[in-house]
Amino acid sequence: MKTIITTESTELWRDFAVSLKDRVDVASELSDVENNTDASISLCLQACADFDVLDDKIKQSEVEAVLIFYQQAEHAIALDLMVGKSLDEAANNWLQKTQKLLQFQKQNRRLVKLLNLEQALANPKPLKQQLEHQGISLLVEFESTTPTSLLLLLACQYVRQDTKLKEINTRLSASSLPLASSLDIELDNNLLLTELSSSKSVNKQLADELAEKQISLGQLELSILSNAAENAELTSKLSALEQKNIEFSQR
Repeated sequence: MKTIITTESTELWRDFAVSLKDRVDVASELSDVENNTDASISLCLQACADFDVLDDKIKQSEVEAVLIFYQQAEHAIALDLMVGKSLDEAANNWLQKTQKLLQFQKQNRRLVKLLNLEQALANPKPLKQQLEHQGISLLVEFESTTPTSLLLLLACQYVRQDTKLKEINTRLSASSLPLASSLDIELDNNLLLTELSSSKSVNKQLADELAEKQISLGQLELSILSNAAENAELTSKLSALEQKNIEFSQR
């Protein structure tokens, strides 16, 4: 049985998997993939984080070939930035996973083939040809465009300036089935400008709300100070009355 998996369970991957579910046996986890005689192709929805499980399946002849869809550095880093990770954390996360992936592919070069996820889904005809070369006949009708965002632009610039990331990106591409002529990512400048304008609008709204809250806070502080002064004055008067009461009692 041939198995199709991914290293990143993104929304793009899930859309692709859903488009193929009528033609393959879909499993939610890699451990659920079984050598089903009724299905020649199995697809795993969940991202593969443990290649030892897959290696065991290969050794036990439960799978005869594996296609692994991965993300190049820029896309993976941009996704991590979206969930709040720092650039360095996102880059290190991708490097560790990718180095494990390259090592696994090197050990199982005959059975394991790699495909760039974004390139594959943006180029359906080359993808269909590569799948057919691997003995997988799927009617690939899925088309997608590369998501454009300011975070992706930031990730592209970061990778461009990092020698290690560029080196691993290139090694990964050289170890993969060819789908596009270049690793360069085309970004839609108009969409970037729109997002930038939207971000400025949101930031202005947040700044205005913060200014209003600061004014309200200032008014509250003045009120508290005024009340404190009144309380101090009342306390002083009460103390004076108590003192006079004591003197009166002594008389």
